[in-house]
Amino acid sequence: MLGAGAVPETGTPNLDRLARRGVCGLYHPIRPGTALPEAAAVALMLGYGRHEIPGAGYVQALGQGIPLAEGDVALLARLVTVRVQGDLLVLEDEAPRLGPHEAGALLAAAGGLRKDHVELELHPGDGPTGVLILRGEVSSHVTDAHPGSVGRALLEVRPTAGFEEEPGAVRAASLLNIYLRLANFRLQGHPLNGERRRRALPLVNAVVTEGAGTRLRVPSFEARWGPVSYTHLRAHET
Repeated sequence: MLGAGAVPETGTPNLDRLARRGVCGLYHPIRPGTALPEAAAVALMLGYGRHEIPGAGYVQALGQGIPLAEGDVALLARLVTVRVQGDLLVLEDEAPRLGPHEAGALLAAAGGLRKDHVELELHPGDGPTGVLILRGEVSSHVTDAHPGSVGRALLEVRPTAGFEEEPGAVRAASLLNIYLRLANFRLQGHPLNGERRRRALPLVNAVVTEGAGTRLRVPSFEARWGPVSYTHLRAHET
C-alpha cells in the first residue's frame, strides 16, 4: 500500500454497483450555460414549472421558522463590504469575516423600515445572512440588488420583466431601494465599523438582497407524481 490511498486497496462493492447502475452527466434545468439560483434549479429538477417556484427568500424563511402570512414577500439578505464610488456602492467583499456577535449586532443595526403602509423586517439568520420580510401591498416580482460578482456596483431593484406596471412590484422595488440606502447609512456609522476602521479592517457597511419569493399554492410532489417509494437503511450485520 506504499504510496497508494486507502480507496484503491479497499473493496467497494456498493460503490461499484451504484456506478454500474448510475448515469453521470450534466443536467441543465433550462438550457446549457444558464445559471439558476439553487431553489429554482431544484424545483425544475423535481418537475415544477418556472411559475411554480416560490423564490429562495421564501424557502429560507420557512427554514428559519419565520411566520409568513398570505402575501408576505421574503428576500435573502446579506451583510457585505462596499466601496462608495460617486453615487454608487461597489461590492468589495460578499462574505466579510465577522464574529457571531458582530454579525448579529450589525444585522440588528441595519434594522427595518415602515413606510407607505408597508413594513420591512430583517430577521437574522446564520452569520452575516438573514431574511428580509415585506408585509403590505407588495409583490415578489422584483429583481436582485446583488450584482453577481465583486467589483460591480449594487443594482437598483426594479420590477421584473412583464411586471413593470404592477403596483405591488413598483412599490416593493421603491421601498427596497430606500431601505438598502438606509441600511448603508446606518451601518457606515456603527461603532463596530468605527472599531474596524481603527484596526484597519474593511467595513461591513451594506446589505444586499436577492431571491424574492412568496407563498404559492402548488401541488405537493406526491400529489403530482404519485407515492414516493423508499427503502430503510439496514444496520450492518456482523
